[in-house]
Amino acid sequence: MGFLKVLEKIDQIVADVEKVIEAPLAAFFPPAIPFLKAFDLLQESIVTAEALHPLPGSGAVKAAAVQQDFNSKLAITQNALAAKGHTLYYDPVAFQKANDAIVAAKNAAAELQASFIIVPLQKAT
Repeated sequence: MGFLKVLEKIDQIVADVEKVIEAPLAAFFPPAIPFLKAFDLLQESIVTAEALHPLPGSGAVKAAAVQQDFNSKLAITQNALAAKGHTLYYDPVAFQKANDAIVAAKNAAAELQASFIIVPLQKAT
């Protein structure tokens, strides 16, 4: 399974967890929903950047692509909030930390998966 497949699997797990918590959270704290969607957007932006820039060593290009894609996707949420006189602010340093952490976790998972091999059992002597 390649890196993109690992990314897709992790994204699916995150989406499944979000589905479980979204309804109760929306019932008790409706303003939290844009924040959940923002996390999804970051995940999607990382997958998009990886697909567009698959070559190793293109981290800086990927980081810029993630930021651009995230802001583009967040525009829909921002427009909806602006209609009600609000905006969704995020700390760019925290954004970069989250991006780096997610990418590092996904890379570690892909590295682990790449290390899997099937070997014969050792016979007892």
